[in-house]
Amino acid sequence: MSNPDSIAPLPLDPEPLGELMEKLPARVIEQLTHNWQKQTEALARSEKENRLLRELLRLMRVEKYGPASERLSDNQLELLEQEPGQRGGSPGRERTRSTTAATERIQRKAGAAELTGRAAAG
Repeated sequence: MSNPDSIAPLPLDPEPLGELMEKLPARVIEQLTHNWQKQTEALARSEKENRLLRELLRLMRVEKYGPASERLSDNQLELLEQEPGQRGGSPGRERTRSTTAATERIQRKAGAAELTGRAAAG
């Protein structure tokens, strides 16, 4: 049930492909070669653009998460982006907030213990 208007795929074996190429007019071969070269150039441009965009994305993530994130791989930075607790802020900032809260609790306990010690001594 194949469509008679459809184009058959080219053979991958070099011998039948060579035979097919010999039957084609030079003008068709030139056009095919030209199209292949244009597609190859377009692919190379796309690959280069992709590399540049990935590097830009990495630089933006490093700027967002701070200098320590420079040591992370691209995959680790991507995972960091997916962390629900990290949206809109840096991991360092989260750590600083929790460290500051813990420090305040310790200071309050130490102050309370000091006051208790003075009261017992006095």
